[in-house]
Formats: sequence, structure tokens, C-alpha cells
Amino acid sequence: MSYTLQSKSVIASALAGALAMVACGLARGDEIVFDNFSSLGGNCYFCTGPSSQDGFLFPWDSGAADDFILMPSADPSGKWKLTELAWSGAFPIGGGAPAPVGLFNIIIWPQDMNGPKPSGGTPMGSPDYSQALYHFEDVPTLAEPNENGERFWDYSATLPAGVVLDPNVPYWLEIQAVVGFLPYWTWQPVNSGQGAVPHIGDTLLGVPFWDENGSVLDLSFTLYGEPAPEPGTAMLLLAGAGGLVLRRRRQGSMSGPGMLDRRA
Repeated sequence: MSYTLQSKSVIASALAGALAMVACGLARGDEIVFDNFSSLGGNCYFCTGPSSQDGFLFPWDSGAADDFILMPSADPSGKWKLTELAWSGAFPIGGGAPAPVGLFNIIIWPQDMNGPKPSGGTPMGSPDYSQALYHFEDVPTLAEPNENGERFWDYSATLPAGVVLDPNVPYWLEIQAVVGFLPYWTWQPVNSGQGAVPHIGDTLLGVPFWDENGSVLDLSFTLYGEPAPEPGTAMLLLAGAGGLVLRRRRQGSMSGPGMLDRRA
């Protein structure tokens, strides 16, 4: 193979590899990045969970939020890109007929400066949603009854692109069922707890955002994601490929026809 063809092949391979790594975000596939559910003994199906519902027909705003902290990802930045999440919910007896919920609001809050609770707290009315890091409304959700009966449901949803979070930082997840009242929807707790106590608010009952939930149980959710390289990491990959191109070209010019062989 001639030098020209060989160098082009090497350069093309280097560029293709770098671009593939950038496009894939250095990911090895989606993985569990935080598990507040199965690792803690499973869902407490017959415990009463807090209401977390966008009762747009009433109107009524109730919310529950639970904290999480991500361990560093495999990327040098340690960041994660969240892609999916799963959780469980229930319709308490006397709260109206169970119904599948196809839309949920998914909100990620930073931690409040004054303690372990979500930001955006207010003494009356809804929380200050402008303080949320991410606020996705009407997210399409897969819903199916689980083995505990018609009042108990499992849910999963794909997050919109661009949810990137830092490791070792406390965040708060709020999940709201978008369903008119009634029925009454509750977020199911898990049998144990980690981190801070979940916090709640309820405009109908006059509970301020964010008040401590009376239960010490955590809420059921699992987060999935992939390592998220910072823009600088992607640029370094491309710069490395560009450096290889330049080096190959220089080597070719030094050994081309008409050049003096200094070893002679």
C-alpha cells in the first residue's frame, strides 16, 4: 500500500473513532445510576404514600420530593446524563376509581441553601417552579398494574434530552401525576430510607412547600443514565485526531520524493 493510501486510512480511522466516542458520549449503555427502590427492600405497597398530583381540573397542586446523590460516572468529569426513570404509585381506597395515568410532570430541584429540602419552597400556594433545574410537563409514561392489585401501578418514562447532573451533589426528584381530582394518586414509599426525609406540599390541605413528610420512608424510584462527557472532553478527542493528521502529513512531507536522506 502506498504512503498516501495508508495515511488516509489511518487518519480516517482515527477521526471515525473520535467522532464515534463523541457521539456516544463515551457511554457503555444505560445503567442504573441511583436505586431508591429494589436495593432497599422493595415497595411498601400497603403503606400510605404522599399525594403528588397536578389536579388541573380542580385546580389543585400537591407535590412530594425525595433526595438523591449520584456517584461519579466513568467519565473524567464524573457527570451523568439521565435517560430514563421508573417508579410506583397507588390509588388509595376511597380516593376514586383507579385509572391509568399516561402523563406525569417530572421536576428536578436543587437542594435549598438552608437545609436538606428542595429549593422553591413557599409558605402558601405552589412552589416557585422557576428555581427548578429541570421541569418537564406532561411527560408520556408507560403505566401497568402490578401484582398487588388494580390500585397499584408501576410506571416508567424516557426523559427529554439534556438532563446532565453532577456527582456528589444533593438533588430532589418530584414526580406529579397529571390527572384531574378525583381519582387521588399517591407516590408509593419503599421499606427503608436513605438520605433526607421526603418533603411535601399541598395547596388543597394548606401544607406549605416544602414540609417534612410525616413518614421516614423514602419514595420508590430508579434512575437510569450514561456517563456525560463535558464539551472539553469531546474537543480533546477531536484535537487528538487532528494532531494525528498533522503528524502524518509532516512525516509524509519529510520522506517524499526529492528529500535528502540524512542517513546516507
